[in-house]
Amino acid sequence: MQGLIDAGQERTALDQVGASGERVLPGRAPRTDPPVPAPVPTATPTLPTPDALDALDAGAL
Repeated sequence: MQGLIDAGQERTALDQVGASGERVLPGRAPRTDPPVPAPVPTATPTLPTPDALDALDAGAL
């Protein structure tokens, strides 16, 4: 993940802004679980046209 700083960088930043008494937050281990795949788009069912319904009623299909 980009944009995270490690404990040393955080300590330096705190010292630079005059917050040398603040404690550095504990680090986080990188995530090891695999990323969740994106859902596969499914086809949208279509409704039969009135002509197709008439053909079904007439027994043509």
